[in-house]
Amino acid sequence: MSGKPRVLIMGCGGIGGVVAAHLARVQDADLHVVSSNPEIMAVVARDGLTLSGTAPAFTVHPPISSEVPSGPFDFILL
Repeated sequence: MSGKPRVLIMGCGGIGGVVAAHLARVQDADLHVVSSNPEIMAVVARDGLTLSGTAPAFTVHPPISSEVPSGPFDFILL
């Protein structure tokens, strides 16, 4: 791997959304998020992902699409 790892996250629900938010926050990956749910895609594109809990809340705006971009990827989360 040279430079930032290329990461594909398939699905932006409870697990994929949390992982995508953390990766987008640290900006340490070439991140690609894919969702087949048009409502999720619209909300994430408009409002981003907000995580709150024990740490201070944060909002990020990761790229999201309905199509898988061409590979290769260093990591894929299904």
